[in-house]
Amino acid sequence: MRTRSVESASEEVELFLVERGLKFERSQKLVGRSGRAWQPDFHTRTPTRSSLVYVLSTGRRVTEHVVTAWHDLNNLAVGPEALQFVSLFDDTMDVWNAEDFRLLENLSQVARWSQPDEFLSLLAA
Repeated sequence: MRTRSVESASEEVELFLVERGLKFERSQKLVGRSGRAWQPDFHTRTPTRSSLVYVLSTGRRVTEHVVTAWHDLNNLAVGPEALQFVSLFDDTMDVWNAEDFRLLENLSQVARWSQPDEFLSLLAA
C-alpha cells in the first residue's frame, strides 16, 4: 500500500508531465522475465524515446523494490523499441543516501525531483 507522501510525489510528477505536454500512462502493468507483474509509476512517450519511470519517495525498501523491478524488466531495455528506465528520487525529503543512488545508477537513469528540467531532458533525449 502506498503512503500519502508517495501519492503526493506521483501526483506532482503527473501534473508536471501534463503541464509539459508529455504523453504518458500511469501504472501500466508489465510482466517481467520472471512472470511477475510490475507497475512502474509512469510510461512516458516522446517522439524520440519511451521511458518507464519509478518515483521513489521513501527509503531503503522502495529502492530495493525498484532494483528488483528493473532487473526483471531489463529485457524491455534492449532492441529496436528499447525502453529507457528512469528512477526519479523525490529528494525533497532527506531519506536518501549515496548507496540508494548507486544501487540504481547501473540499472537506470537516475533523476532528482529537485531538478525537474534535467528529468525532462532525460525523458526527451
